[in-house]
Amino acid sequence: MGTTSETQFSFKRLTTDDLDTILHVQEIVVDSLEDPSILAALTPEEYTYLLNDHGEMVGAFDQDKLIAIRAVLEPPIDEEHLGFDFGLSGDELEHILYQEISMVLPSYRGHGLQQQLAKHIMNIVEQSSKAYTHICATVAPTNIPSLKDKFKQGMHTVMLKKTYGDKWRYTFAKPMIETWKFDDSHSKTVPLHDVHEHQRLLDEGWYGVQLVPKDESYMITYQRRKSIS
Repeated sequence: MGTTSETQFSFKRLTTDDLDTILHVQEIVVDSLEDPSILAALTPEEYTYLLNDHGEMVGAFDQDKLIAIRAVLEPPIDEEHLGFDFGLSGDELEHILYQEISMVLPSYRGHGLQQQLAKHIMNIVEQSSKAYTHICATVAPTNIPSLKDKFKQGMHTVMLKKTYGDKWRYTFAKPMIETWKFDDSHSKTVPLHDVHEHQRLLDEGWYGVQLVPKDESYMITYQRRKSIS
């Protein structure tokens, strides 16, 4: 591996000129996964759509080598839109941004690159002239690094459902204008493997607010949102 100091990594916005390199990174990352189904890899056409003014992508570099990427996407409005998962509809869906694919080469993991990339890409989003109200993402229940990443960013689980060809995914969401406040006087903590209990709580209006280590596994803590007075 090259440098291990985060101060020596550089970051820049990626364009369609970087597509071949992006696809090469994706291929390496997918091949390294014990369970490739935890990553919804993108096609060249999907990357091209995103990079052509439908999102942003930032890359981390070790000198001239692309070692990690992170993307956000302005999604099309369709029946699969994640805004439906937490009660939005109509014109509200036009102001939602997705956290799309995020990948780090295996030999560069452990340096907090996902979090560094998140800061860089959200700075770009915040400086945009476009008005976004919420940011959303989907994460496989077995993808612990991505679950940790989303909770660290202050995102919350709002739905657990099958998507991407019958694969379980949490929908995460976070408002970008207001702040969701939660009642921490009453919490429920559920093991990750208890799919039906997660679904039940989410269906009843609970939100996943924290990932908690338990023995050799993890649990998610649920709370209800406080009423706006």
